[in-house]
Amino acid sequence: MSYDVARALDTKSQTAFAVTIICGLFIGETLQVTRLEPQPATAVILSLLGIVGVVSVGVGIHFYRRARRARID
Repeated sequence: MSYDVARALDTKSQTAFAVTIICGLFIGETLQVTRLEPQPATAVILSLLGIVGVVSVGVGIHFYRRARRARID
């Protein structure tokens, strides 16, 4: 693979990890806002944010490994 392919995969990996960080911040903000008066939808929102965060970690790891293999080849 070429250098450009490895660079594109690195960009995808970094974007996925950024989504993970953003989801983590949104989870923290949601917990802070609803700590005194929890809303019924809070559990749904936290679950969705958690799922997106975990999936984006997996995607980030996948693209990171592919980029590393592309640099070696």
